[in-house]
Amino acid sequence: MWWFVAVGAVVAFLVFCALYAEFGPGVGKKGRDSKGDTNANYGVITAISNGRRNQTSGM
Repeated sequence: MWWFVAVGAVVAFLVFCALYAEFGPGVGKKGRDSKGDTNANYGVITAISNGRRNQTSGM
């Protein structure tokens, strides 16, 4: 009976790996340049953190 759990865990892990390779970041993206997608929000995050830093620096 315990091997149902073991087989289910292995199958779930394989399904997760397949879905991550298909839809996740990295090489699995088809037809798109994944390099540009990884740092797409870098400017926005930097601007938000700079704004917060400037906001608290006056105290």
